[in-house]
Amino acid sequence: LRRFLDLTGREISDFPDKQAAALTAMDERFVALLTETETDYKAHCQNHLASPMAILGKVRGFYSNNELDRLANFIDGLRDSTIELRDDFIRLMEGYLAHKDGRLDDALEHYQQIESELLDGEKLKQILSIHLAMKNFPPALDAARGLAEKSVLLVPYYADLLRLIGAKEEAVAEYERYLDVVGDDAVTQQKLAKLHVDMGNTDAARTILNAILKQDPGNRAALHYLQQIPSQP
Repeated sequence: LRRFLDLTGREISDFPDKQAAALTAMDERFVALLTETETDYKAHCQNHLASPMAILGKVRGFYSNNELDRLANFIDGLRDSTIELRDDFIRLMEGYLAHKDGRLDDALEHYQQIESELLDGEKLKQILSIHLAMKNFPPALDAARGLAEKSVLLVPYYADLLRLIGAKEEAVAEYERYLDVVGDDAVTQQKLAKLHVDMGNTDAARTILNAILKQDPGNRAALHYLQQIPSQP
């Protein structure tokens, strides 16, 4: 209404009483509608952004894309909020910032304080990354084991680390546990075959590589590995 009056160069008192009352009532209804719409929209946005999974996806994106200023601003915004898991999200993001800044001990401290089950997988991934960078293999192994317990799809990474530290029999068991669940996975099968060769189990390695070639006769890597296996005396 104010905008209309300014454009026409008039005041509400210039209108007859009946028209003035109608214009005033219309303006009040319009303002009420805007307020109601704004409130509903804000509620929608708040509910959507307050979803822990939505927040996790957003902050992961900031971290992956090196949008550190946005990450820092997001932390400031969360401090004044009452969203679920607020404190753990702040710990995660502070860990991200310290991690990117090369302050690995500080990052570890932030990550290790996270208590939420929802964030546990992300926490373990970051802890594993830091310990591998620092060549701290025992705690890296603990983190990798924790991830493998959460998802069978992460078992090969745990097995890779076991193989790296020389725990070959344990690595074989983990590779086989994974393959029992997922079936054919040529990359993991080849790792297992190579490990069997390292352990002197050449028959087992041949069996695995021949199984790969039966499924995929054109697999050059499997054929190459098979040809490299020492002949039986």
